[in-house]
Amino acid sequence: MSANWIRGYADRPSARPGETLSFFISCSSPGPFDARVVRLRHGDVSPEGPGYREAPTPVAPLSGLPGICQRTQVGSYIEIPDPRGNLSGSRGLTIRLSMWPTTPAKRQGVISRWSERDRSGWAVMVE
Repeated sequence: MSANWIRGYADRPSARPGETLSFFISCSSPGPFDARVVRLRHGDVSPEGPGYREAPTPVAPLSGLPGICQRTQVGSYIEIPDPRGNLSGSRGLTIRLSMWPTTPAKRQGVISRWSERDRSGWAVMVE
């Protein structure tokens, strides 16, 4: 017997009291499921870390939500229009990036192929 997994994400990572979040959920097996909203204090389950920590929220538990399977790639992505094929090599172009953004003091290039002199190319920046 395999476990039913539930994956989901919110429309943004945090909210202030009184603000609304929308959640998007996918289940491996169709059918109703229950959920609760918690405040995640620490998500590292590594034995060397402080351990998983969550705190309750005043949001009432949700029960009997309709579960459906919606396949997607886990993570975020961006598609850049390139009608003239300037970004593609003869065999295409794939870029993968994993980052933990912090608050930089100034604009920082994370990954790029940008010419400041020609003002052309592309860049993923943190500002």
